[in-house]
Amino acid sequence: MSPQTLVNGVADSHPLIGSRLVYGDGLFETIAVRNGQLRHWGLHIERLQAGCSKLRMRQPDPNQLLDEVSQLLDT
Repeated sequence: MSPQTLVNGVADSHPLIGSRLVYGDGLFETIAVRNGQLRHWGLHIERLQAGCSKLRMRQPDPNQLLDEVSQLLDT
């Protein structure tokens, strides 16, 4: 079974298929989850925003991203 993922806010069980991710033009962060709680969310979003800035990429809306991550935690 593939883990549940969201690509640009859309549920996708195979994020690399049909996605620009296969070309490597992206940025990602990983985050620990303990007891259903995100660890150090603020630090992760700051690092993600800094990386986007350096790569001149559009920065994700932190609130939307947190909503999407929360959806995945609820599944």
